[in-house]
Amino acid sequence: MVMTVIEACSPEKAARGFSLIELMVTLAVAGVMLMVAVPSFGNLMLSSQLTSLSNELVSALNSARVEAVKRNAPVEVCSDNTCAVTTTDMSNGHPLRIKAGLDDMVDPISVRAVRHLTYSGQGLAYANGQNAPFSGLVADLFSDRLNTQGHRCIYVEVGAVVSTCTDNQNCGYFNGRPNASCH
Repeated sequence: MVMTVIEACSPEKAARGFSLIELMVTLAVAGVMLMVAVPSFGNLMLSSQLTSLSNELVSALNSARVEAVKRNAPVEVCSDNTCAVTTTDMSNGHPLRIKAGLDDMVDPISVRAVRHLTYSGQGLAYANGQNAPFSGLVADLFSDRLNTQGHRCIYVEVGAVVSTCTDNQNCGYFNGRPNASCH
């Protein structure tokens, strides 16, 4: 018969802590994890900024539509400094203008294909010089620093329905429909 003797740890042994080697290994593992996580966190922040800007533009489009219906008067949505007037005296015949807020963009975020739209009192969007309600790409917000999902596409369909999508490629409008990945 073999007897096993279990020796109780003395209080001095139990409270010793970590050895220097254990501490160095832990720090090395934490350093490797940080080197992997920091670039991903940067991409996450950039993607979040893109989404936030596209949400601002969608909000401006929806606000313009609601305001046009409420006033039964035209309301313009502009995305740059051509929209210096943000309120108006309706007696002078100028439409209300709502600024889309895209001037808050910071490098490396860019925008292409921005459309200047005017909502009628019926709530339909028209591009300058068009008589039919607008259907198409309003803006393509993008960053070349994102390898995937680097484009936020904002569309208006049939003059009223605002939709967005995230895409790997340039936003487009083909055969009356958004990119294949956006519908």
